[in-house]
Amino acid sequence: MRCPFHPPASLATVVAGLLVLAFRAWGPYSAGFALAAFNPGLHLPEDRTPERLAALERRMREAESSHGILFVLTLALIVNAAARGHWIAAGWTLLFDVLVNGYPVMLQRYNRALLARRFGPF
Repeated sequence: MRCPFHPPASLATVVAGLLVLAFRAWGPYSAGFALAAFNPGLHLPEDRTPERLAALERRMREAESSHGILFVLTLALIVNAAARGHWIAAGWTLLFDVLVNGYPVMLQRYNRALLARRFGPF
């Protein structure tokens, strides 16, 4: 008896194609970048007064702190998974932890340095 569902020849090809379509639709070069909606307060204000720039820097520090805390907590889960012998799960979780939490921490630090260099200390 034959299964009515026939998986594609290469599931990885289909997934890669879907990721490309999603990146084109919602990526950073699209008109409505979806990730900007997660924290709309992290944009350079139109009126660049010292108060507004200081508020932006404070929001950047808050975003960096929350991602840093989540990064460390997730690392504890990764260590636990690795200690129990779940190497594949630990590896994938580490990869996504770096992407979802590690990268935003580095990005906020970089953006704060650019903000300080461009507008001076607050």
